Amino acid sequence: MSNQQKLLITEINGLPDELLKKIRKYVAELKLNSVVNSAPQELIVNSEEDLINMIDEGYENMENSISLNDAVAEIENIYYKTGE
Repeated sequence: MSNQQKLLITEINGLPDELLKKIRKYVAELKLNSVVNSAPQELIVNSEEDLINMIDEGYENMENSISLNDAVAEIENIYYKTGE
């Protein structure tokens, strides 16, 4: 356990449950912000329009994809043709 973790435990010992809930919520928010801040820019939703465009693009990608069974069949077909 790091010194920072020990200090944090010392600080929160004895706090009422209501404050502990707020601390946990804040920690979850910090974690989420860390993920968002390190995400590629094209994956960050900046507006409602961005979100709608991303969802539409996702649907288009799903329509253009093949099923897992079709992919396996295609791989097997290539494998048996090449004799590997």
